[in-house]
Amino acid sequence: MFAILLLAVSQFLYDVIDFNSLRPDENLPLGGVRPRGRFGLHPKLVDNFFLMILVLGFSSGMAIIQQLRRNEVRQKEIEKARVDSELAFLKNQISPHFFFNALNSIYALIAIDGDEAQKAVEKLSGLMRYLIYESDTETVELQKEFDFTLKYIELMQKRLSSKVELELDIDNIIPYAQISPLLFIPFVENAFKHGISYRGKSFISIKLKTNSDNVIFECRNSVPETQGKKESSGGVGIANIKQRLNLIYNNDFSLKINQTKEVYEVLLTVPLDFSSHE
Repeated sequence: MFAILLLAVSQFLYDVIDFNSLRPDENLPLGGVRPRGRFGLHPKLVDNFFLMILVLGFSSGMAIIQQLRRNEVRQKEIEKARVDSELAFLKNQISPHFFFNALNSIYALIAIDGDEAQKAVEKLSGLMRYLIYESDTETVELQKEFDFTLKYIELMQKRLSSKVELELDIDNIIPYAQISPLLFIPFVENAFKHGISYRGKSFISIKLKTNSDNVIFECRNSVPETQGKKESSGGVGIANIKQRLNLIYNNDFSLKINQTKEVYEVLLTVPLDFSSHE
């Protein structure tokens, strides 16, 4: 459209301005009379028409590419905002779920040992401080996440009877790296909630290890006969962590959950983030 408009304006100027009057008289045709102007495209316009089309096409193409890039950037920003909002919602679901289970543990401890219950409340306050303030970021230090997980296990351990066997294998030497917070707690909560029996023998086994690239979390617990399959498989917490893992790591993680009549097993492998290492 711009090219057609430019062509029309150029043709009009060539018609209004008599360019031949600027030429020497020797260029006049035979008889010395200048011919009357006839409508037609000026030769220079014909020569430059395709060049104008080429330039216009190039500029239009560049404008379209820039608009597409702006649209792509905006779409990515919208998608990131959606993912961040969904992650925040899922993480906020963990807090009341965690607090409810911890309070149940302390409540059961009060009837057994008041002094230990008081210490448990103090320990819970430290856990809640981490949960509310320190974990409210995209990533946390791996050491802090390990400490938080271990302290929670120690808190829940206080309510276990002698019939429950608890096995822990958690690395003491931990690399300086970052990890998304609260990835292991839902599985630990699930083990203490659904994996123990007060009537017969039961067990919980938790391993938290690292290698050069990943964190490997393994949790195994017994499935008491009183627990139904649906209940022992976990509820909101397990569904929550599955969604979070998919949003955070896409396909760059491994989660295997296996359940038999006797044992419920979880094996989670997630990559470490060394980008903030100085």
